[in-house]
Amino acid sequence: MTLILNSVPFVIWGIDLVRKLPKGKGSLEYVVVVVDYFNKWVEAVPLKKTCSDNIVKLLWKHVITRFGVLRILVFDNGPQFESEELANFYEKYNTEHRFLPVYYPQTTPSHAIGETPFSLVYDSEVVLPVEARLPTFLQIGFNEGEND
Repeated sequence: MTLILNSVPFVIWGIDLVRKLPKGKGSLEYVVVVVDYFNKWVEAVPLKKTCSDNIVKLLWKHVITRFGVLRILVFDNGPQFESEELANFYEKYNTEHRFLPVYYPQTTPSHAIGETPFSLVYDSEVVLPVEARLPTFLQIGFNEGEND
């Protein structure tokens, strides 16, 4: 059992497969969840099949093109994560892959970092407009009757 600590966002990611779900639109019945270890950013993507080529496409489209190349990818010993295609992916992008045992809440360590997800991603606290009192540009041009 090891605690994976990270001090930089979007470097260490965990990936896991949600169990088979009832078929949805487009015969989608699986959900692959990718989570950044630092700020807990979540990408959840529905898939028809959990084959390795779909996992590679998911990592490219939803992680690498948006957040940069992964340095470390952490996953359980699922067969969809142990293919030659994924091995080529890890080598191509110089990504270290780590296996973790199946999650068990009493033994899997985690700790709070005391920051909001917004401040971790944008390095500042969120400033909300006082839309209730001051009209914003979007409110001025909005006509509820024309919105139907």
